[in-house]
Amino acid sequence: MAATGGAYKGFNSQYAPWDGQVYVNQQCGATWLNMFSAINQQYSASNQLPFLQLVTWDDYYEGTELETGIDNCATLNVTVSSSQKELQVNLTNVATVDHLELYSQASAGVYNLTNTFPATMTNIPISGYSGTYYLKAVGKPFIKNVLSTQIVMSK
Repeated sequence: MAATGGAYKGFNSQYAPWDGQVYVNQQCGATWLNMFSAINQQYSASNQLPFLQLVTWDDYYEGTELETGIDNCATLNVTVSSSQKELQVNLTNVATVDHLELYSQASAGVYNLTNTFPATMTNIPISGYSGTYYLKAVGKPFIKNVLSTQIVMSK
């Protein structure tokens, strides 16, 4: 007999057509990540869980759909240092973010990935570069990405 696991992001039957309320808080992505943490305590690359179901009923009114992503409640604020040599990054809920990506705007609607950084990076060197940039906090699997407002660098 093979073991089967399951993971879900939360549940809210507030708008469901039946009586009785069931509510499992998404906790800004922590419910989802905690499920995988629990699985990882028992299984590994050398001892793999054979089957894992992503538990969803695709019911938007119950908050179980995964297609829209899991809100991590993260905020991303980026400021340019007074010396224009680095970006100062303030990211909340870092535990739900995989990494940061810095994009430069080449022209209207065209953006180039310039570099990637760990999610924990708070100072990103950018000395000598002028232009418009955006920083994206890339969420862990199924967790929503967060994009900064435009960052304008001048020499």
